[in-house]
Amino acid sequence: MNSGEQSIPTSSVNNPPDSKRPNALLPQSLNAGKRKLVVDLSSLPLQILLHLNVYFFGFYWICELLLYVYKGIILPYPDNGGTLTTEIVLLAFLGIIETFRIFFGYKGNLGERKQTLTWSVVLAIPILVSQFYLIFWQTYILRIEVILCGILLVMVILEVILSFACIWSFQRHESFIRR
Repeated sequence: MNSGEQSIPTSSVNNPPDSKRPNALLPQSLNAGKRKLVVDLSSLPLQILLHLNVYFFGFYWICELLLYVYKGIILPYPDNGGTLTTEIVLLAFLGIIETFRIFFGYKGNLGERKQTLTWSVVLAIPILVSQFYLIFWQTYILRIEVILCGILLVMVILEVILSFACIWSFQRHESFIRR
């Protein structure tokens, strides 16, 4: 033999281990006893959207906060800053609610839990209302805010639609198992 060649044992080439038994290369735990069928019902598109929303919402929240600082310095707010304070408090509540909504969405989707995913959908309602407020009814609306709020609005609407599809899938599978 040359120094670059390796010797291969002939027993493993000609006779694979337990060649008489099917699935011989699988571990014993998989072959033993009854086989259970594992069905993964969680939604990959929903999980991807939730994951993207974590990063986008962080970016969105920081941009909105900086835009409120800009508005407070440059633009004249009526009633001595009460409106600006109200809008900043709304942004703080938006951050808290969105954090819980994304957390419940993660847990509900990956854990295939209808109730947790339903809480995510319920928490989407104040998020959607606040986005409409920030797009249409706040005191000063900047073009960049319309773009950022529009992107977040589309993401939340898609997540709600996919969450309803997941809840329906979980319920359908649960009723199928009970038969």
